[in-house]
Amino acid sequence: MRLEAVGVDFTFENPEREVFYTPTDGTLGQAIRKNPELFLFESLLKRSIDGVIPVRSEVGSRFMARVLENTKLVFILFTNRSGSNVITDMLSHMGIGGGVTHEPFLVDVMKDQIEKHGYTSIEHYLAGRIEAYRKNGTAFFKIGWDALFYLSHAGLFDGALQNSSFIWARRRDKLAQAISYIRALKSGIFFEDSSASQPSPLSFKAFWGGDQTVREIAQAHQFMHVADMRLGYFLEMQGLSYFEAFYEDMTRDMPAFYEALRSYVEASTGVDGGSAPFVAKLRKHESRDSQQIKQLYLDLVRLPDRLPVT
Repeated sequence: MRLEAVGVDFTFENPEREVFYTPTDGTLGQAIRKNPELFLFESLLKRSIDGVIPVRSEVGSRFMARVLENTKLVFILFTNRSGSNVITDMLSHMGIGGGVTHEPFLVDVMKDQIEKHGYTSIEHYLAGRIEAYRKNGTAFFKIGWDALFYLSHAGLFDGALQNSSFIWARRRDKLAQAISYIRALKSGIFFEDSSASQPSPLSFKAFWGGDQTVREIAQAHQFMHVADMRLGYFLEMQGLSYFEAFYEDMTRDMPAFYEALRSYVEASTGVDGGSAPFVAKLRKHESRDSQQIKQLYLDLVRLPDRLPVT
């Protein structure tokens, strides 16, 4: 199986055993068979949700249509290590993103909310989160690509997507993103700031593990490209407009990025984003150690330094 998007060929030697392409059954499995170019992956979210709370697709769209009658949704779309946490901080700073810093479809978050509020289906869970997050008629949702695909296919967002706004957190440099992701997994640090109590990411010496690390980075690098490509295809297929929030633009000129984001949110929702400037307390992810890891990886696998944006 070959993917010829983003200017790089990814060849899967054995698709049935590939980590990112696993046959599945049920609703999502049917979707994969009907539209394999969109639903490339088995959704880990589906497997997780099925063990936590039922999804009743046959009533979902009707129920959610009533819930969303007077609410505009703003989705913050992301892949791992794309800067989405900074974007949610910015929205909270504007005073318009109640609850936006939460990621409601993480299984641990779902279990906690189900225990607290007694939700009996994903429809009621989603309605409860919308009610909790809604402010001035707008609810902001941070949602990963797999959750977006699965819940859209289940019909929960029928009639809502065309009325929604989308902020797409992404990175141009997918290799740097992959390295950042593996470092976060190894260290357990997924959100960095400049506070004295915040531990530093793993040093090069603590991080690098030879061939095993090369395989981990290569796998994550492939994942970042394909997941990003699928998000873009989903938005295009649905005819949805969006704000591209590139991590590189954010780190290069934070004030300009913040103003562009605020302008988009105000124009697309009609909500006042305020006028207070935003000051982020962030370490630079492209540290000397990250650059050393990246260069060593490139030397070993002989890939171009930067791959084209999808």
